Amino acid sequence: MKWAYAIKSKMKVSVLLAVVMIIVMINNLVERKQIKSLKNDFKEIYQDRLLVESYIFQLYDHLYRKLEMLEAHPYSEKDQAWYEQLDQHQDAISDLTNRYRETLLTVEEEKHFGTLQDRLKRLHTAENALLQEGVDQNTDYDITAVHTLTGECFVHLASLSEIQVVEGQVLRKRSSKTLMGSISTSHFEMSVLIFIALMIQVLILTGKPITTFKQNPGLN
Repeated sequence: MKWAYAIKSKMKVSVLLAVVMIIVMINNLVERKQIKSLKNDFKEIYQDRLLVESYIFQLYDHLYRKLEMLEAHPYSEKDQAWYEQLDQHQDAISDLTNRYRETLLTVEEEKHFGTLQDRLKRLHTAENALLQEGVDQNTDYDITAVHTLTGECFVHLASLSEIQVVEGQVLRKRSSKTLMGSISTSHFEMSVLIFIALMIQVLILTGKPITTFKQNPGLN
C-alpha cells in the first residue's frame, strides 16, 4: 500500500503547487490593475491638477499685466511696441485657456471654466472698445468695464484654484488607498505561500518510507 500512499501524497503536493500558481497569477493581475490605477492617478495629478494650477497662475499674471498697461496712459501716447506687448498677453491668455480646455474637468470646474471663458471674451471686447476710445480724442477714457470684468475673471480663477486643491487631495487619498491595498495583497500572498510551502514540506517528510532493519539473530 506504500505505492498508493505515495501517489496520494504526490497528488496533494500537485494540488498545492497548482494553488500556488493560481495565487501568483491572481496576485499578478491584481497588482497590474493597481499599478495601472496608480499611474492614472499620478498622470491626473500632474496633467489635470499641477499643470492646471500653473495655467491659472499664468492667467492671473497676464490679466494683471494687461490691466496695468491699460491703466497707465491714454493710447495716443503709446508706440507700436506697447500694442505688441498687449497682444502678446492676449495671445498667451488664449493659449492657456485652450490648454486648460483639453484637461479633465469636473462638473463644478467645467461650470466655472465656462463662465471664465465668457468673461474673457467680454473683457477682450471691452478692451478693444477702450483702445478705440483712447484713439478718439472726443470720447472719455473709461476703464470701469475693464476693471469689473477683470475682477470677475479673478474670482473664477480663484474658484478654479480651490478646485485643484480639493481634487488633488481626493487623488492623493485614492492613491494611498490603492498603495495600501497593494501592500496588503502582497503580504497575504506571502503568508499563503509560506503556509503552502510548509504543507508541502510536511507531505514530503511524511511520505518518505521508513526503512526497517532486520535484527541479526546472532546478537540474541
